[in-house]
Amino acid sequence: MTALKRALLTLSALFLPVSLCCADSLDALCEQISQCLDDATRLDEGRLLLEQAFALPDVKDDSLYHQLLYLQSYYYINSGDFASAKQQLLSLLYMLPSQTAPELSISVPQDLAICYRREAKNDSALYYYDQALQAALAQQDLEWQAAINLNIGILHFNLNHINEAEQFLERAISLVRQVDDPYTELCALQVNAAVKQRLKKYDEARANIEPAYRLALESESPDWQLRCLTVMLPTYY
Repeated sequence: MTALKRALLTLSALFLPVSLCCADSLDALCEQISQCLDDATRLDEGRLLLEQAFALPDVKDDSLYHQLLYLQSYYYINSGDFASAKQQLLSLLYMLPSQTAPELSISVPQDLAICYRREAKNDSALYYYDQALQAALAQQDLEWQAAINLNIGILHFNLNHINEAEQFLERAISLVRQVDDPYTELCALQVNAAVKQRLKKYDEARANIEPAYRLALESESPDWQLRCLTVMLPTYY
């Protein structure tokens, strides 16, 4: 799973060239767009593919149209245009066909929460995080539940709501260990260690930061190793 667990579309012919006269052209374009938007170096390519997708005949009547709109909001977020992303997501939220796009009922409010968090509108962020969490619970999606609990925990931590942060992060760790998502587990453990440190629960801080650091080493990410060390050092010394 990526940091925000994006709604990736299944495609059988992943690397086949796109033909605009093909019935599966929007399918193929959405998959290509998703790949581009997950790579910061390919955002311009993703934007051009979005324009191509929206130019397809009768695109608004296609069952994938809502996913295409979501991908456009994702492009705005990754481009730093949170105002446009929020406007798009708010419009999309009230037109979602939950039966045919169940994951969007999670990812759309989740991303809205991110937009509001960027604006420091924390009550609105928590409201939409809760909407996303309720949808994930209804769908029994443990991976999404873990990711959303992590994001809520981080928000509470940044607001210095330490006890609330601890509750959500503990829940995120419990959930993520039931699925295969080492990135979310690493994030949750690292932040939870910082929470335990604030609460002077040093044994529990060590019990979180040590596996977090092992995951950081396995990921070969110097950035995450440094983050873990900044928590680890005061915990031990």
